[in-house]
Amino acid sequence: MHARTTQDVGSLVREHRLARGMSQAQLAVATSTSRQWVVDLERGKPTLALGLVLRALAAVGLTLRVEADSMPTADLGVGSIDLDAVLARAHTPIASAGTGAPATTSRTTARRTVTSSTPAARPSAARRGKRA
Repeated sequence: MHARTTQDVGSLVREHRLARGMSQAQLAVATSTSRQWVVDLERGKPTLALGLVLRALAAVGLTLRVEADSMPTADLGVGSIDLDAVLARAHTPIASAGTGAPATTSRTTARRTVTSSTPAARPSAARRGKRA
């Protein structure tokens, strides 16, 4: 049996509860929960406490076994990333000293490149035409 969703887990619990001749109320007593909690479990509510779910699985004769997906990461489009190199590029100044250009840094986000000047390179409020 493979369960990939909370609904799959709930269906398995219901199937095994009924096969054992248990009512929802009896499962609630066996797991120290309420009947409504059992209803939520069997409907696949995703926010139930894992410890209680494990207790319910045991009460109906099921155990949880977790296996790694057999899909290699290359199939997911994920390659190896040198995080140190990415961070080094993000903190490298763009303009060099002596060119007359202000020193800036640049970092690329998922949607845009953000460039910021050093405080000394920013014009003062008076030079921008604003009053103090």
